[in-house]
Amino acid sequence: MLFTFSVDKSAPVGKEQMIRFSATSSTGEKWAKEVKVTVSPPKHFEVANLVEAERPAGYHQEVWDAARFSSGLYVYQLTATD
Repeated sequence: MLFTFSVDKSAPVGKEQMIRFSATSSTGEKWAKEVKVTVSPPKHFEVANLVEAERPAGYHQEVWDAARFSSGLYVYQLTATD
């Protein structure tokens, strides 16, 4: 599988963050697999689950409303089943 993943860098935490991702098989075939995108502080538990659903190949985006979280560094993780 091939992945791309990007997050708006201009917006500080405390505002909405746009998370964009895409996934395709290495042969270019379309697929619908379970995709999960999570947010967590480094070395801490998950604080937000943005996506946990089947998604077809292609580009997708989700918004994380981080207004209720303190400012700081957060880790975004994208996983997909094969």
